Amino acid sequence: MSFNASCRVLLAIATLSCAWQARAELVWDVVPGTTQTTHVQVQCVPLDADGPTGTGQAEPGVVVLHPRPSPNGVANTECDSFISLQYEHLPPEPEVQISHPVIHMQSGGTGSCQDMHLAFEMACTVEHVPLWATSVIDLDVKLGPWVRQLPEATWRVLDFTVESSDRYYQQAFHVMPQATLGLSYPAEIGIYADSDFPLSVTVYNNGPSGNDNVELAVTFPTMDFMPSIPQSLAGLCTVDITQGVTLQCGPFRIDPGQSKTIETQVHAASNTPLGLHDVHVTASAELGPAKQGDFPIHVHQPYGTAERR
Repeated sequence: MSFNASCRVLLAIATLSCAWQARAELVWDVVPGTTQTTHVQVQCVPLDADGPTGTGQAEPGVVVLHPRPSPNGVANTECDSFISLQYEHLPPEPEVQISHPVIHMQSGGTGSCQDMHLAFEMACTVEHVPLWATSVIDLDVKLGPWVRQLPEATWRVLDFTVESSDRYYQQAFHVMPQATLGLSYPAEIGIYADSDFPLSVTVYNNGPSGNDNVELAVTFPTMDFMPSIPQSLAGLCTVDITQGVTLQCGPFRIDPGQSKTIETQVHAASNTPLGLHDVHVTASAELGPAKQGDFPIHVHQPYGTAERR
């Protein structure tokens, strides 16, 4: 059979007032900050006859189609259906985009899909699909980097039989933000006692998702080193002297591909012991394991004095 244009428009804008005939949870794993191609399986199943599960239903997680009843009482062996994904309750673009539906008829029949942005849904029509034939709908799901949860969307199936045969499937989203931290700091700093020196430490968000609650900590081994609080980060940095001396800054929110830098001046006391002093750097955040590392500060004797031994 074929469907005229007016029929498709009416089906696309129909409301969700029909009775629920079946409910199956469809779950997509989605990563903020990425565009992923996601799949939905569709199967033509007899309306009354027992199927593989003994219920006439397809496997869990599959959108079910039923054959159109034959007027002469002979069982129809094909499915002709209209399938729509209605996602009007999702956040607006560009935070969320579900688009480019393509249906792959793997076991016979024909089908096509289209975006319908004005109706906030996507629609597919399938024709002459044999019983137990399986098809796959591919869709691109794009999430903004700061999306952390999504409400359910609704799949609707119209079998062109009677109104009560319409079925609805709730589409759940398993939002899985992912990001890794990067950290850079000096390889070594050479200074003299009783002097001030600059120090720069940077944390990176390598994405793909936005990373929240990012904190940087720089810990000096003794009270001989005293960092100043960067003026540009006033209110976001503190100096803790309970265990050594730690310059703690954050929390920051860092977009994927971006970074945050601490630039501070450190004073080395006049009696700072000569030699190497290890400085410990730690970066932590909402996402990804913490990053840490160490670098030495080499304290030299001031000019004009003999090196102490």
